[in-house]
Amino acid sequence: MKRNYLIYILLCILFLSTSSCKDDLLYGGGEAGEGKCVISGTVKFKSFTPALNGSTRTPGNAIKEINSLCVLLYDANTENPGQSKLVNKYFLKPEGTSGADGYYKVTSVNRETNTGQEETSGEETSLPSLAEAETRRATFKLTVPYGNYYIYAVANMDNLSSHESEIQTVDGLKNISLQWNTDDITANSQMFGHFFSTDNTTTEAPLLTINQSGKSGMELFAWVRRAASKVTVAFDGSKLEEGVTIRLRKLRIKRIPSTCYLGKDNTVGEGGFIETGEEVDYATVAYTEEPLVTKELPYYPRKEEEKSNEDGTTMKSWIMDPGAHSETNLYSLFFYENMQGEGPDKRQSDANKDGALDEIYKYQDKPYATYIEVETYYESTNPQNPGMSNITYRFMLGQDIIKDYNAKRNCHYKLTLCFNRFADDPDWRIDYVTRFGVTQPERVDYRGKYFVPDNITSNQGNNFSSDNVIALASFMYDKDSWESRIPVNYKIEYKDAGNSEFTETCPDWFNFITTPVTDKNGKETGVYNLKINYKNEYTSLDINETLSDAPEKGSSTNPYDLSTKGGTESSMNTANCYIVDSKGTYQFPLVYGNASGGDSGQTGGDSE
Repeated sequence: MKRNYLIYILLCILFLSTSSCKDDLLYGGGEAGEGKCVISGTVKFKSFTPALNGSTRTPGNAIKEINSLCVLLYDANTENPGQSKLVNKYFLKPEGTSGADGYYKVTSVNRETNTGQEETSGEETSLPSLAEAETRRATFKLTVPYGNYYIYAVANMDNLSSHESEIQTVDGLKNISLQWNTDDITANSQMFGHFFSTDNTTTEAPLLTINQSGKSGMELFAWVRRAASKVTVAFDGSKLEEGVTIRLRKLRIKRIPSTCYLGKDNTVGEGGFIETGEEVDYATVAYTEEPLVTKELPYYPRKEEEKSNEDGTTMKSWIMDPGAHSETNLYSLFFYENMQGEGPDKRQSDANKDGALDEIYKYQDKPYATYIEVETYYESTNPQNPGMSNITYRFMLGQDIIKDYNAKRNCHYKLTLCFNRFADDPDWRIDYVTRFGVTQPERVDYRGKYFVPDNITSNQGNNFSSDNVIALASFMYDKDSWESRIPVNYKIEYKDAGNSEFTETCPDWFNFITTPVTDKNGKETGVYNLKINYKNEYTSLDINETLSDAPEKGSSTNPYDLSTKGGTESSMNTANCYIVDSKGTYQFPLVYGNASGGDSGQTGGDSE
C-alpha cells in the first residue's frame, strides 16, 4: 500500500550568520518503505533587491535575489557519500512563471522588529544581530518518492542543465566550476547548501530517511551560502597630525579568483585570478562630501551630527556615515572565495617613533591572496614633516588582521583604514610610497643674509648667515624595505618677480649648490641640501661721512620744514616720522595724537 507524507522544507540563505528551526527528521538510513511524499517546503532567504538598471556601480545588495532553486536527491552511499548518485532533481521558480517542476511564493520577515531567537546549526542566534535586516520566505510543494537521501540545494543556476554530467554525483556537484562574470556582478550570485536537522550540526549533508506519516508531516531544513563575498571600506583620520590631508583617489579589489567551486573550499594559484576586480573612482562618487580626510574632517564617508549640550546649546560635529558599511552600500566590491591559509604577520609597527614603519611585511609569501588597494594623494603643511606624495595602501583580506589570509565565501568584510599621524598605519601595508617635499628657506635681508639669533651679549643677538639651506626630498621606498630608498629625479623651476610663468632659467641674482645626503654606506638617500646664494649688489657707506658731505638745508631765519615736500610746500599738521639726511636747520609740527580727531589737529608749536 502506498502512502503520501507531508514534508516541510526550510531553506535559509546565509550572509555571515544562519538561522533555522528544529525538526524531527530521521537520520542514519532507516527503513524508508514505498510510496511518495508531498513536500510542502518553506524556503527562507534574505530580502535581495535586483541590481539598479543603468547604474554605473554595483549596489551592495546585488547578489541577494533568488531567481531559481534546484533541489537534488542523492542515493545512500554511506561508505563513500561523495560518490552517491543523483536520484532526482527538482527545478523551482517563482510563482507566476512557467517551465519548472514547482513554484514558490515569497513572504517577508523583518528581523529588526522580530526579537525572537532562532537556531543556526545548533547555535542560538539573536535575530536583530544577524547581518541583514530582512529575511524572506518562499513556500512550495513537491512530490518525491520515499527513500534515504543526501539532499542538496542550489540557487541561481537555473535547472543545472549545462552541468548534467557533473551533477550525477555529490562530488561532481560540489566540484562545478563557476566563472566570474566581470560584466554583470549580479550573475555571480550562485548559492549552495544541504538539508539537515538542528539535531545534527555536521558541515556535511546527513543521510535523511523520508518515511514518516501523519498530517503534520516531516520538516526539512537547509541553508545555502553564496560563493561570493563583498567588502566595504571606510576611512578614519582622527589621529592625523595638523596640516595633513589625504585625498582619496581610487579603491579597488585585487587578485580575485576567476573561478570558484560551487560546494567546496576554493583556492587559486598562478593564472587562476583576475588581477584587478571592481574599482571605485572617488572623483565620481555620489557622496556629498569631498573625498578627503583631515584632522578637522576625520571620516569618509562622513555625516554632520548635531548634539545638545547641558546648557541647552547645540554643537555640530562630524561622524562616520552610519551607511558606510550598510547592506546596500553602492560602493561594495564583490569577489569569489579565495582560501590562502595563514601567512606572514600583517601587523606593522613604528617602535622607534621615527614616523616610518619599521619594516614591510613580506606579502610576497602570499602572492595569490585577495587584497584591497587604496590609491591616495598625500599633502602635509605640518612643519614637522612637510611634503607631498602618492601613497597606495593595501590590505590582505582574511578572517583577522594578523595571519589569516582566508577570504571566505558568504562574508561581508567591513574595513576601516585608520590614518595615523603622517599617514603610516600599522594595520595596512603601504605598498608604494614616493616622497616629495621641500623645507622653507629663511627670509633674507637686502644683503641676501638671514638673521640667526644667538645669546652673545656683546653681539646683541645680531648674527647673520649667508648659508641659507633648504632640504629637498625626492625618493621612493624600496618595495622590500623601509630603510632602502631609491632616488627619484626632480626638476627645479623659477618664477622671478614680474614673470607669470615658471621656467628652468635661473635668475641672474640667484644661484645655489646642491649636495646629496648619503647614508652610512655612502648611498644616496633621495634627500638633497640646497645651499642658496643671493647675488644682491650693494655698496657699503660711511653714514657720518655721507651726512657731512650732503648740502646743508634751511637756516635760522628760514628753517627747512620736514612736514613738506622739498621744504617749500604748505606745512601738514599730522603726526609723522621724519628723516634728517644732512646738516641744517629744521622745523616740524608737534601734534598731540590723543587730542586729534578727523582732519583737525592740535599744534603744540614749532621746534628747531
